[in-house]
Amino acid sequence: MTGKYPGLAEKYFRISAYAVIVQEGQVLLCRLSREVRDSPGSWTLPGGGCHFGEDPLETVVRETHEETGYQIRVLRPLTVTSDHYRNSDHEVHVVRLIFEAEIVSGELRPEPFGSTDLAQWIPLASLDQWPLVATALAGLAGVLKEIA
Repeated sequence: MTGKYPGLAEKYFRISAYAVIVQEGQVLLCRLSREVRDSPGSWTLPGGGCHFGEDPLETVVRETHEETGYQIRVLRPLTVTSDHYRNSDHEVHVVRLIFEAEIVSGELRPEPFGSTDLAQWIPLASLDQWPLVATALAGLAGVLKEIA
């Protein structure tokens, strides 16, 4: 690659924000659609990538609404994960901020034409039967310890 910033296209950095929402013994999860290259059909927390200049707290509220139909209130930070890997096109570094949140309004519905295709309340007692991505496992780890 030529230009003022050589190597920029080969490297991809992403900051994302996710919500852990537990209510009445269930957690709100979203199924990754076939549009997603990694792990389609697996389940994740509602959330996604920050837009340039967007506060991660705004991101988690926006993304949760887009993917589930719910408006949320962020309660507290839970954990941060960081992954660095190489795929076929890029060197990738992803930082994920995971927050505990609660529903304030809205109706459950799937995301139209997005990275997820279904939002669903999953019983905490049956989580071991669902294919969860690492983001969901990381976010739920602390919450499950508190509940136990």
